Parts: sequence; structure tokens; C-alpha cells
Amino acid sequence: MMTGTTNRRRSLRVPSPAAMQASAAWVLGLLFLLAALFSATSTALAQETSESTEPSFSVSSRQTFAPSQQPKIWISFREV
Repeated sequence: MMTGTTNRRRSLRVPSPAAMQASAAWVLGLLFLLAALFSATSTALAQETSESTEPSFSVSSRQTFAPSQQPKIWISFREV
């Protein structure tokens, strides 16, 4: 049924301006994320990897324990 207005269809080959803007924002965000990732890895690689000679220790557990349970802990130490 014709109402007197023409039916305008958008071409499937030309995206709408809003779609183009959303795509550009997504690509820009992805590029920013990749740039941050590569700059963080280069910074981490540039740090010195020499081990410290300072005394240190750590106490750790693989889980949390209830007061009624017997805990299992690991103790690591160096130069103590």
C-alpha cells in the first residue's frame, strides 16, 4: 500500500555515519590497548633482573582455613 512517500533504502555497501563512528571508536580503543600492552612489556623487559642479596622470607598458603581446620603453610626464605 502506497502512502505517498517514497521508500528509501540504504545501500548495504555504505554504512551509516553512526556505525562508522562506532567502528572507528572500537578500532581506536583496540589500538590503544595494544600500544599499552607493548609498552608495558618493553618496560618490564628493561628492568634489571639481578637478584637482591637482602634477607627476606615469605609465608604462604594455597587456601583459607576455618578455625577448626589444620592449616598447611609454606615458608620460603633467603639469606635469613
